[in-house]
Amino acid sequence: MIDPRTSALFSTVATGGAGIETAILDHSPIRQSSWFDAVVADAVVTGRYLPIETGATDEVSTVAIADLRDDELVELAMELPDGATPTADRETGELLVPTATSVVSVDPADGTGREIGALDAGEGTDRAEAAATRPDCGRIAAGLTRSVDGDSIGLGTIDGETFRVGALDTATGTVESWHDRTWPAARVSYSPTDPSLLLFARTSEQDSDAPAGTALLARKGLGARPLDELLPDRHDGHWWDPDGTGIWYVSPDGVEYLDLELARRELVWSIPAARAHATADGRLVAVTTDGAEPSIRVSDRNTGEHIEVGTGPASADERPVQPQFVGNDEALAYTTEVDGELTLALAPVEAIRSCF
Repeated sequence: MIDPRTSALFSTVATGGAGIETAILDHSPIRQSSWFDAVVADAVVTGRYLPIETGATDEVSTVAIADLRDDELVELAMELPDGATPTADRETGELLVPTATSVVSVDPADGTGREIGALDAGEGTDRAEAAATRPDCGRIAAGLTRSVDGDSIGLGTIDGETFRVGALDTATGTVESWHDRTWPAARVSYSPTDPSLLLFARTSEQDSDAPAGTALLARKGLGARPLDELLPDRHDGHWWDPDGTGIWYVSPDGVEYLDLELARRELVWSIPAARAHATADGRLVAVTTDGAEPSIRVSDRNTGEHIEVGTGPASADERPVQPQFVGNDEALAYTTEVDGELTLALAPVEAIRSCF
């Protein structure tokens, strides 16, 4: 394990009301004021590489890779399409990065990439040019998410007025559509245990004709099943329970959990929350509080106590900060603001647990 607090890329400061020693990324590449999902999903904190979503300009999102062993920060010259995010392999650090019309595998050691699949824009047609000039040409707009068997990559595409959720076969590089809708989803996520099951959901921030908060489960070859009857009217920020039997989300009442087997939902933490995440065992729950001055708070479900770990950017009204437990739950990552600049914070989970 490499502790980011010992890396020259980070400074160690005491944050939050609990005074936890937190690693703060120096010379941060996070420059986009409306982008706060700083750490790539399944980020490798316990190993050498930490992929970070960043902003090359105020409008363009890109990716950087922090090498925690050699203390280097490599920014990739790749523009992320609006709505889509990269994902990383927990063991190897391989980074899967979406472009407008393709998926690229990036070697974290040197930042080199190779295309492993692309959308079909028609024979003899340049995909990038078609995506920019033809509204009926598909482009990647949600995902990425990797199946538990590693054989496919889940994603969402927009083709004209149609949003499709489906999977890219990593062996053939082709995309198969599983289900389509007339509204776009913000989140597409594979079941952590079933490679034939995808969750896709729309958040209440999206401007579309769908009701505020809409979630469905898409099964390969069998279409999709709506979950709205099991959920409250508004629900955002969905993520799978690691055993694949339930889904966590944020509602106006706080952090909730939907047990898919029992078709029953539970209010886990009553708190005004904009976004949330939990450790794999469900014991620690982290939230970004809703409001003009967001804070990052963590609750211990065993004791019912909660503490403030840090603060989010004051300008987070456009897009809530997403707290995320990373590196096999060894750190809590979130975007914060230091001297007026956005940066990445990593709070050790061991230190958080010791506060309860």
